[in-house]
Amino acid sequence: FSTQSFDNYSPLSLKLPATKNQNFILQLLNEKDNILQEDYLTGGTTTLYEHLEAKKYKAKLIFDNNNDRKWNTGNYSNSQQPEKVILYPEIIEMKKGFDLELEWKLSK
Repeated sequence: FSTQSFDNYSPLSLKLPATKNQNFILQLLNEKDNILQEDYLTGGTTTLYEHLEAKKYKAKLIFDNNNDRKWNTGNYSNSQQPEKVILYPEIIEMKKGFDLELEWKLSK
């Protein structure tokens, strides 16, 4: 088998905002919302995705409040809300040979 040259791939650097005592689950998704990679992070962390193809991607951030490394749906009986989930506000379009650095700014 053969692979493409490194010129056909590009790195994506995604920085999360600094938060106090907050853990996140960061998911990199393709256009069909399939999870390509999942990382467990704290605020202020920068994640590097190397060797991404020239395609469109999405990013999903889950606030992992109980640090169990999964999204919790909440519990109606206990008046517990589901863990907050947000999508990166734009489609992330990777191009051949271009490094992309993004900073995710969370609104209050």
